[in-house]
Amino acid sequence: MPTDKEILDLIKNTSELRPSNNFLSKSKKVLKVKAEKINQRRRIRRNAKFGIIFSMSLAIVLWFSFFNGSQSVLSTYNSILSSLSQNEKLTTTTNTDPSVLIYHTHNQESFTPYIKTDTSIEPFHTEKNITLVGEKLANFLNQKGVNSIHDKTDITKELEIEGAGYGNAYDSSRKVVTDALNQNKDIKLILDLHRDNLERRNTTVELNSIEIPRISFVVSGNSYYYEKNLKVATLLHEKLESKYPGVSRGIITKGGDTPGSYNQDLHEHSLLLNIGGVENTLEEEYKSAEIIAEVIVEVLDDLE
Repeated sequence: MPTDKEILDLIKNTSELRPSNNFLSKSKKVLKVKAEKINQRRRIRRNAKFGIIFSMSLAIVLWFSFFNGSQSVLSTYNSILSSLSQNEKLTTTTNTDPSVLIYHTHNQESFTPYIKTDTSIEPFHTEKNITLVGEKLANFLNQKGVNSIHDKTDITKELEIEGAGYGNAYDSSRKVVTDALNQNKDIKLILDLHRDNLERRNTTVELNSIEIPRISFVVSGNSYYYEKNLKVATLLHEKLESKYPGVSRGIITKGGDTPGSYNQDLHEHSLLLNIGGVENTLEEEYKSAEIIAEVIVEVLDDLE
């Protein structure tokens, strides 16, 4: 058996092996044939792909042209949108239950800058009225993450249709509150929004060189929930006074000489809210609506 050294010497001294010309020629032909087959398969796959795309495009054109395909597409599209819309509604109902109800017993209360009347007659309007302020308040609350309901029932018009007097307004708005509570079990605060009938000098304060309508909280002493409603009013008043000194006109308690309870017997967190007065403008009222929205958001979690 040769040693390792002998094997190495043999390899070192052996002449270099070179393939013959015949071997090279045959190998070149074999490789060329295989390359042609590979290219052919690639061309077949490419042509097949283009053929499928062309056939599908032609089928779609024929479908739209002769088989009313566009209507089917639109129908499917609309079905999808409808399904998405329904899901969105379900999500809103389930996850964002309303916390605040805003309504207006005297919904057509308006402002003298828009309606010129005899000084003995308060201005009322079917469009430019306190309802617009309620809408702004609801929007501000929603923007701050507090879901709210703003009821726009035209109580004044309903009274006219029924032939009832203005003194029956709270009877009509009582149904609004009752229906809302039956449909929304998680309401934590109810606000009957009004504007006062006092003069501007009593309802407006200057804050940082801006005229701001003042806000008062009215609590009925005739309500079963008087003490709890008073506590809510106190929380809102104190928070408002600490953040915006002078904007609150304080808490007004209506006693036994006032008929009814302003519907405050329907919920333990129910108030009548006066924003500004008859001589303020809507633009001014909106500023106070934003302020009280901020206060409500901060106090809402403290309501038991």
